[in-house]
Amino acid sequence: MNNLLTGYLFTIVALSLSEGVSGIIGAAADNVKASINLSTARKQVEINKLAMLADKMGNDSSRVVGFTIPTEEDDEEYEDDE
Repeated sequence: MNNLLTGYLFTIVALSLSEGVSGIIGAAADNVKASINLSTARKQVEINKLAMLADKMGNDSSRVVGFTIPTEEDDEEYEDDE
């Protein structure tokens, strides 16, 4: 009978601790997701600022984000090289 009560109390304590640990892990995962979303939002704001600056200067905004979509003129240049 004494071992049964000891096992019961041990189980209650272990379940409480495991619930607390899972809550901490869940909170840490939410924190990581929030930091990723914040980083993405900051980068998007920076891209928008660069795009607006390029529009004010009269440049093509597709070149601001670091890559360009080839135009028909670019395709013709590559065909001439071949």
